[in-house]
Amino acid sequence: MHFRMEHCVSSPYAYPVNHYFFWRIEMPTGLVLGKFMPPTKGHMYMLDMAYDMCGDGLTIVMCHNVTKSEPSPRNRLDALQKRYGKCVKYLVHSLPEAPEKGWPLWKDLEFKTDWWDALQRNSGRMKFDYVFASEKYGEWLARCFIAEFIPVDINRQVVPISASIIRQNIFEHWDMLMPEYREEILPRVVVAGMESCGKTTLCKQLAAHFKTVWVPEYARELLEAREDKHCYDVDYDLFLDGRTASENALAKQANKVLICDTDAVATLIWCKLLGNTPSKELVQRGTTRNPKHTLVLMLKDDIPFDKDDIRYGDNKRIGTYEDFYDPYKSLGYPIVEISGDRNERFTRSVVAIQQHLEQQAALYR
Repeated sequence: MHFRMEHCVSSPYAYPVNHYFFWRIEMPTGLVLGKFMPPTKGHMYMLDMAYDMCGDGLTIVMCHNVTKSEPSPRNRLDALQKRYGKCVKYLVHSLPEAPEKGWPLWKDLEFKTDWWDALQRNSGRMKFDYVFASEKYGEWLARCFIAEFIPVDINRQVVPISASIIRQNIFEHWDMLMPEYREEILPRVVVAGMESCGKTTLCKQLAAHFKTVWVPEYARELLEAREDKHCYDVDYDLFLDGRTASENALAKQANKVLICDTDAVATLIWCKLLGNTPSKELVQRGTTRNPKHTLVLMLKDDIPFDKDDIRYGDNKRIGTYEDFYDPYKSLGYPIVEISGDRNERFTRSVVAIQQHLEQQAALYR
């Protein structure tokens, strides 16, 4: 916290002119520079400490080098902005980078000048009070901005992890990621198919196996609470909003993967199969691929139909397998078809998800 003396006078038309002096309390300014690739709990420790010292006077610059293949810049930026809001700036650059160990290039005048110019333009500040860093380059960066260098856990004793280790297999170090980033990159598996093909049972089994949570079909939950169990045209948007809100809430609790019982595509399919008129919003969301849904398990209708009070078919399923499969295929979703008895479905689904997680981990190396 800084104190600055300010001076003001009474109206210049009054005589005598009275002079007033007072102290204004100001938060210091701080800078954190990094790729945050990925954002870890070590980064979170440093950034939380910097924000506690500087408040809204903190500037966090996330760098992305367009000349290199750097994974998930959008996810990293979104995660940082969720946690630190307007403090976060995004610097896209093609500047030369110093090696991670030693950072000798920070001693080079031209190199420092290029980076200082880029950071000054990006942050809108000519100087900072503090520069926070967990690497030795922070000392040289602080000199560029005539700032005090605040080293944070350079020896990795407080949070014993590094981003380079995490990148080797991001799911093995899931708990060391910043929570907002986990939510951003969380694989979400949609279990889809006709009615009474074992979706809910399979979702529960998969969630238990992977020690995670699953998103129930919100339409069923809502209709079961109604006395007449009837579905109206206006209900479909509520089904969708409730299911989406439920998924977003449960994503914060998920462990490496989130299992979803249906989605917006399935909601639109059911609306049409039952002869109802979908809203414009439902059509838009049901015909747009959700980038957060990374895999679809499409269950085949090769198990007996089980009638209950919510299902619409009397003794058979409504629609065809293609009614459900084709919309997902046309949107480009990765689909794994699941058939067999309930034990075979579970085993095949576990294998499909494990392979999918391995593929997802490779995206962040």
